[in-house]
Amino acid sequence: MMPKITTVLIVDEHPSVRDGLRALISAAPDMVVVGEAGAGESAADQARQWQPDVIVLDLMSAERGSIDKIRVVRRASPDSQVIVLTDYEGADQVLDVVSEGVRGYLLKDPLSAEIASVIRSVVDGKVIIHRGVIKPFLDAIQVFPDPTTAVRPDVETTP
Repeated sequence: MMPKITTVLIVDEHPSVRDGLRALISAAPDMVVVGEAGAGESAADQARQWQPDVIVLDLMSAERGSIDKIRVVRRASPDSQVIVLTDYEGADQVLDVVSEGVRGYLLKDPLSAEIASVIRSVVDGKVIIHRGVIKPFLDAIQVFPDPTTAVRPDVETTP
């Protein structure tokens, strides 16, 4: 039996980042990049057209409009899993994006060949948060009265 092919949409304003992501993802035998978008409405149009399994989405720093970008693509393709790529390491943004249903939070620098592994994990139902932000994130969610409801067994870290 052939493995299921995971479809991926890449959304990033920088063509060089899209090129790098496309090369890394396309090298995986079980993945195909079905579309690319620079920003805004083209991202929603691509998500609506392709209904990809995964959307790898760039977030610009701590910009509030970034959360709106997540909402727009999730409305366009509600069954797609979203992985955020960002330069921003703040726990506040991690909480914001996870509350929007994002399944992965990765730092862009350095863009890693592990992206395929992260995509597979997210498709398998796991939440992946970059090691560089996991400690502030876990510290931030400790405000919940019962920590067993805040720390889930399917949360993993990646370098």
